[in-house]
Amino acid sequence: MAHDVAGNTYEFETALPEYAEDVPEEAKAMGLFAVAFFSEAAKGSTLTFRADGTAVMHKQGGGKGKDTAATYTQAGDKLTLKGIPKFPEEGLVEEDALDFVQGDKNDKTGRLHLRFKKI
Repeated sequence: MAHDVAGNTYEFETALPEYAEDVPEEAKAMGLFAVAFFSEAAKGSTLTFRADGTAVMHKQGGGKGKDTAATYTQAGDKLTLKGIPKFPEEGLVEEDALDFVQGDKNDKTGRLHLRFKKI
């Protein structure tokens, strides 16, 4: 059953790496450092979805907030978000969370899941 994002706000929860099977341990350790850095930088960021198909990403940064306007469409559990630079355009809608995947499925090292929880 798909959950409608319209009228809801989601807060960044965590970034989770998904490594390819043959990635060396050293690369995984470097990846974990990057994930920790990204998670700290994204802390407090929110995504708000309006009923008219627009969305706003509020990003915390150094005690200041920055809003970026976007548009979205939802087809079942698939969410497409356009207009936020350097942010994945496609995500999955879960009961109380969103999961955006950064990186190509064919990437030789892996991908990064950006998880937002419904607030």
